[in-house]
Amino acid sequence: MKVTCTSCKASEVWELNALITEVRNNGGNTDWHTARYAVKCPHRCAAPIIKLVPIPFGRERAHKQAHRHALINLSLQILREAAARSATEAVGTIEARHPWTSCRLPYRCIVKRLIERGIEVEKTNQP
Repeated sequence: MKVTCTSCKASEVWELNALITEVRNNGGNTDWHTARYAVKCPHRCAAPIIKLVPIPFGRERAHKQAHRHALINLSLQILREAAARSATEAVGTIEARHPWTSCRLPYRCIVKRLIERGIEVEKTNQP
């Protein structure tokens, strides 16, 4: 799907599943004619007027989100394992630089901030 804001001329290509998720997250109806009212402007302009145009192979946004999700959760897995070890041993390794205390509190703060920003954190990586 091509999502275009006719107010500011911003445009993005989304996969259909990503668009449906966006509409549902914003409390909208996934009906074709009303979905555009629940989609936000790609550049977050103040007065968006969204136009949806179906195009084949609209995977750009979905691939970016999938890669970002994988990268964030892999990073959290590494930090979680280091934080767990930090209670019993010094963790002066590349994953964490807090060898004098437990790393669990900073890890919880990182995960909390990610969740507050709307980033999906896998259940195993949540404190």
